[in-house]
Amino acid sequence: IAESLAALDSLEKVRDRQRDEMVRARWFNRQALTYYQASGRLLDGTPTPEDLELSFTIAERMRARALLDSLDSARATGGRVLSGPIAAQRDETLRGLADAQRRLVQGTPTPVEKQSILAEIARLEAKEAELRDELVRSAPSLAALGRPDIPKLEDVRALLAPDQALLAFQLSTRRVDAEYSWSCGGSWVFVITKEAARAFPLPDADLLAKEIEVWIGTFPRRDGLERVAAASLYDDLLKQPL
Repeated sequence: IAESLAALDSLEKVRDRQRDEMVRARWFNRQALTYYQASGRLLDGTPTPEDLELSFTIAERMRARALLDSLDSARATGGRVLSGPIAAQRDETLRGLADAQRRLVQGTPTPVEKQSILAEIARLEAKEAELRDELVRSAPSLAALGRPDIPKLEDVRALLAPDQALLAFQLSTRRVDAEYSWSCGGSWVFVITKEAARAFPLPDADLLAKEIEVWIGTFPRRDGLERVAAASLYDDLLKQPL
């Protein structure tokens, strides 16, 4: 668990160093699998209340990042675009960091050169972190966007009426990818009511995608077959949680 959380922290640091909003969004979209893996592993077996809480937090942490990237791509977060000498220094540091990383992975450095480049990267990363902290202190709105508050399950439950429930879906796969030694977290749905919170397993994302495609494809015919497909989809997605 500690290693998974450390990996998420590292991913988000790399994300925050991307200067272009579209690059940031595209890069982070490819890293969503890491969140699914961490969240899903906590739910396998018989999760404790603490496991369920952390899994929900990880899933919502990913949603918050994805939403922030969507807002960035739409140029809707103007507070993240800062100017001034500190911002200029950070931009220059990020350019130097990107150049050093390119030299590390694209060239053929000798062992001595490699150690020198790694030391340079460490120095630039430390400098970038200091400059980012200075920017955050000078612009509270930036801190709020960069580190959003993730609600706890008890916070969500407190907002629900006795006859309400919140269903939060995570769609992935349980098959073990050749690139990894564990599954990709699997598909789950969190069911949260005022009294309790539970998580239920769902079919893999690719199987659901095919089922949804079939369901949508039945509509033009208007021969009643869409009701059969809808019932199957209901059974897979909603029957057990409801």
